[in-house]
Amino acid sequence: MNKVISLVFRKLTQNEFKAITNTINSVGGGSQTYIDFPKGSISDDDFQEFFDNSGVSNDGQSYSWSFKVNSLSLGRTQQDEIISTRRQSSNSLREQNNEKRIEILKPENSGFPNENYDSENNPIIMFILKDDEHEYWAGWFYREEMNDSWYLNKTLSNILWNDCGYLKFDLPIMFDNTNFKWPFGIPQMFEKIIPKEDISIYNKFIYALRTKPFLLLAGISGTGKSRIVREFAFKSCPKFLQDKDGTTPGNYCMIEVKPNWHDSTELLGYYSNLSKGYQFKKFVKFLVKAKMFPDVPFFVCLDEMNIAPVEQYFAEILSILETRKHPKYEGYDSVDMNTIKTEIIIDAKYFRELEEMPNTRNSHTGESFSRQLTDRDIYMKLFGIDTENDILENVGNRNDLTTEGLSLPDNVLIIGTVNMDDTTHQFSRKVIDRALTIEMNGGKLSDMFGGSKKLEYTKDEDEQKFWQQAFSQHYVTADEVIEKHPNEAEEIKALLPQKLDEINKALKGTPFEVSYRVLNELTIMVGVMLDDNNDEQSLENIIDQAVNNILLMKILPRIEGDAEMFALSKEYTTQNDIKYNDRLEWLKAIAPDIHTEEGKDNQQTAKQKIQEMIDRLYNQDFTRFWP
Repeated sequence: MNKVISLVFRKLTQNEFKAITNTINSVGGGSQTYIDFPKGSISDDDFQEFFDNSGVSNDGQSYSWSFKVNSLSLGRTQQDEIISTRRQSSNSLREQNNEKRIEILKPENSGFPNENYDSENNPIIMFILKDDEHEYWAGWFYREEMNDSWYLNKTLSNILWNDCGYLKFDLPIMFDNTNFKWPFGIPQMFEKIIPKEDISIYNKFIYALRTKPFLLLAGISGTGKSRIVREFAFKSCPKFLQDKDGTTPGNYCMIEVKPNWHDSTELLGYYSNLSKGYQFKKFVKFLVKAKMFPDVPFFVCLDEMNIAPVEQYFAEILSILETRKHPKYEGYDSVDMNTIKTEIIIDAKYFRELEEMPNTRNSHTGESFSRQLTDRDIYMKLFGIDTENDILENVGNRNDLTTEGLSLPDNVLIIGTVNMDDTTHQFSRKVIDRALTIEMNGGKLSDMFGGSKKLEYTKDEDEQKFWQQAFSQHYVTADEVIEKHPNEAEEIKALLPQKLDEINKALKGTPFEVSYRVLNELTIMVGVMLDDNNDEQSLENIIDQAVNNILLMKILPRIEGDAEMFALSKEYTTQNDIKYNDRLEWLKAIAPDIHTEEGKDNQQTAKQKIQEMIDRLYNQDFTRFWP
């Protein structure tokens, strides 16, 4: 297999499809074939970079790129394909002398359709890719046939969301040059590297973190809450971020919460009037580091998170998490589905202060001299590093920090460990509403043996890449899931609100009814599970699993109260010809029937957890999610 380092792609329009499939001077055809690449999607500079600066400028405004391309459809090299400026707004792949047009796609003998092309619902994506030896390959596939596993790769998944684009891979991916329709072979390779049963034990964590990058791990002391965070960091840590002692991965940050934290200064830092500068804290420095390596997941473990009032020291981050969105490309309306941005956490002015050169002043104005610092320069300055060769040039040379400020990088995953006992603070519904919760109360004691092997670096580079991509987030809104899964869209839009409406009926009149945020995150979790549906489970089964997860991770942690809170009036005593003693029994009846294989997952089902809460209510006249 070869490795892809970059590619250009284009969703074929009806006219482009007709021009390719019709012969010269045939009915409905023209005298020349064009596939247009709008400059708003792929600029002249992008093509210059893609073709290794080989573009020829004719008059300063028009360009032409001549290149050899291997046709995956034909299995041989085509000579002198041309992409050139046809109009001011686009460059075009053109061919006018061959009877079959754009021969690299080869309509005949390759399954290329010749009629009934549905460019709206199931378009053809044509692509030209550049491999690690700087050879070019061309092929095509139906968008509907895209392998869901491709979406593990944040760059490759961009094909779904845009009609045209130029993609550069920070980490080259594999492609199979013998298969023109399924060239990207990395998903199949991963399945051979890591058996599905070895991954399944981590699914609840992966699904939660791909739904939202803020997770609470709750349970008694010693059940491995902080350990699982370190384990993920070890598995996904690339060699250039590994420490020599093998104790602390470079993509892992442990922050021990202190009881006296009552504002955000210990996390976000503060401006010091004494030193006349901003005091950058460990958390902020780690975010800057994560920004330097966007394809690696970075794990923040807030240990004993609720030993101080979370609403006080974590308020800004809770609000920032709700501003996550896919930004629009500058200058036009296409959305960058490859990036998730938030509002600014640290203002740019504090990073610009780092540009000032001490002990140097302008003799006329008295102002300090300053120098232009790139993001890489600021990272090195914050960490006291003299040299750093592992940051990609297109990442390190940005100046986002000094022009925009620091937002929450989309490769940062914040995980808090919590104990619910007399020494800790209770969580407000505001905090629980903005997180997903996984309860960890331990499994079989015998499972401890051999666990130390999990806190070692993964030696296989391909396995590292799998774990680096396993936590990638593709969705922020439910609408993005609907767009990505058009075949399931109508069922999703009908079934998910119906499921939550049933839950709200059982919780009516209590403070625990759910709203849009829960529906949005339930939809995202369904999308995440559909993306990972290699076993081809039914949509109904996936929805049941997602509702079970959302009950456990989102809804039940908010519920607490006495018998009066959950009492039912006479009109609600019987529903669907079944008599319920209280609202919790009604909620239990609504919860999906989930069957788990013994030994594969220690987490209770929602039905089992609700029954535990019912038992606690009967025994103590008060109940809650937490033990």
